[in-house]
This record gives sequence, structure tokens and C-alpha cells, in this order.
Amino acid sequence: MSLNDVHAEILYIATTEKYVQEAVHSLETVKEGMPDVKVGIYTDMVERVDGKGFDIVQEIPNPRYNFFDKVEYCTSSPFSKTLFLDTDKEMIEPCYELFDLLETGQFKTQFDYTVAQSIFSHTAPQQIHQCLKSVETILKKEGMFFARFIEGDTDYSGTEWVAGGITYTYAFMEKAGNEYSFDVKRLD
Repeated sequence: MSLNDVHAEILYIATTEKYVQEAVHSLETVKEGMPDVKVGIYTDMVERVDGKGFDIVQEIPNPRYNFFDKVEYCTSSPFSKTLFLDTDKEMIEPCYELFDLLETGQFKTQFDYTVAQSIFSHTAPQQIHQCLKSVETILKKEGMFFARFIEGDTDYSGTEWVAGGITYTYAFMEKAGNEYSFDVKRLD
């Protein structure tokens, strides 16, 4: 079965022996609770996952061995709905309702907080605005959004996601946050 034939499934991205072993273990927990869900994996070690229970195995021909492998293959997922699991995650109970969220594109609940740990140090200004707009819709009125960015003397003006080194001024982040009703504060 080709990745292009599947519409909504769980996806792993695993490079090197350690992460492939973690993905195999995680898969076992997924299949225990959700045996009917198809699971795909992108990996540089196809021979190590063949016969381990993955429904779809796709090779990463030139891995970078960093988080950009995840970014590249998650963002190019052929699934219409993709639930990405990090390799060190265990499924403790079925999560079919997450596919409903992916189906509607809307969460049926609002959250107390959200976190963008290492997003704004790689994203262009329009991507930051897109993120803030989305977060605004899923947060409770009193909710909090925590975002890390690299503060600098200049604001990145490109349009692409990049490996790193992107800086923004505090003034830029404050203005962007205020546009979406966020009260921006620096945390030390």
C-alpha cells in the first residue's frame, strides 16, 4: 500500500537505531488500543521496521538527523488527516476523537494554555501571524499562550521557515500579539 492511498492515519518519523526502536515500541502501544488504525513511518532504516507491524513504510533517502526531518515529512504528509506521534510516546488509551478534530479543522473545546516552544525562532512574520490567529480561536478567554523567540536588534523579514538564527525585536512580538488580543509579557 502506498502512502498516497491512505486518508487519515498515524505517522512516525524515525532516523537512527534509537528512534526506530522507540517507534516500534510506540507502535505496539498504538496497535494495542487502536488495532484498526493504519500506521505509517518515514525512516532511514527501512530494513529495521519491515515486518514490525507498520502498515506503510517509506524511506527517508537523505536524512538530516535533526528535527528538520520531522518538519519536512510531516508537512509533506500525503494523508488528508495526519496524527504525528513522536517516537517516545506511548498510547495509553484510544484517541479516535482526535481524528474528528482533524476532520472538522476545529476544536470543540478551548484550552487553558498553549505552547510554541521552538517555533518562532524558525518562522517568517506571516507564519507568526497565522499561528497567533489560530491560537486566539482555541484559547479560553483567560487562557495563556507561551511562545519562545530569539530576541534581537532586527526583525526577520523573509517568507520561509529556516533552520535557525531568526530574531525578532520585543516590539515586533508585542505588536503582533496585541493585534490578536494577547497581553504580551516577557517571562524570565
